[in-house]
Amino acid sequence: MPLWRYAINLLVFLFCYYWILEIFRSLNRRYQSQIEQKNADLALSRQQLDEEHRKLAARTEELQMANAAKERLFSIIAHDLRGPIGNLKTSVDFLADGHFEASDLPAILTKLKPEVEHAYECLDTLLAWSASQLRGIQPLFAKVSLAEAAGSCAELFNEASARRGIAIRNSIPAEAEAWADKNQVAAIFRNLVSNALKFTPAGGGIELAARKEDGFWRVIVTDTGVGMPEERARHLFEPHQATSTRGIHRERGLGLGLQICREFVEANGGTLCVESREGQGSAFQFTLREKGDSPPG
Repeated sequence: MPLWRYAINLLVFLFCYYWILEIFRSLNRRYQSQIEQKNADLALSRQQLDEEHRKLAARTEELQMANAAKERLFSIIAHDLRGPIGNLKTSVDFLADGHFEASDLPAILTKLKPEVEHAYECLDTLLAWSASQLRGIQPLFAKVSLAEAAGSCAELFNEASARRGIAIRNSIPAEAEAWADKNQVAAIFRNLVSNALKFTPAGGGIELAARKEDGFWRVIVTDTGVGMPEERARHLFEPHQATSTRGIHRERGLGLGLQICREFVEANGGTLCVESREGQGSAFQFTLREKGDSPPG
């Protein structure tokens, strides 16, 4: 065979070998690329699963805390309502059976009045909290006069504050108007003033004030009461902090009032905080928007 035929055959062989080699290399690169893509997809899936697991764990912890808070709440309700209602029932039974004279009635009524007031306050707070939990908080936004809301609240507590020797002063300017739900704003004022009355000694005072800040009104409810430790103030509005506490005059409460305040303030697009020092009183502050549409969400 001529030499040139050998050369051609060799060149064809080398070309075929190189072509087959490139095919394998291309297939190998494609295979490696697919493996890398699958590894990336697996890593992404694992990252998503880890994130979902973290969210699930956080949600589980929240639910456990909520369940614990509700269990504690029902325990508090049973404890705080059984006493006054039991006393009322006993007194009514004694009156019905003729064990009391007519002259004893004023003293009995004087003793039962704070018990009935406490039971009513507990039920009112409990109903407001239950409604917010069952239906969700859905504010009906409108212009609300903060001065009028504060004035109505001060008038509501006139008798209780006078009986305890505590002055309530409404210093909110007449031009203070917020874009919020009127009934929820009234509930916020009622709960904050009621809370202040419980922890303010005779001769003290409660002031309702407000100032404008960057499109918001900041409302401050200040009292000259006993205050609280800094650590308690820092965690005061957390759901699991709802506990039954006694005021200066031994008043009892469910611990739900401040939780309702927080939920209502946030639903209206504001924030709630407290500044307090033990023995120096407290200042509860919440913000409400001056004007605008309802907040997102």
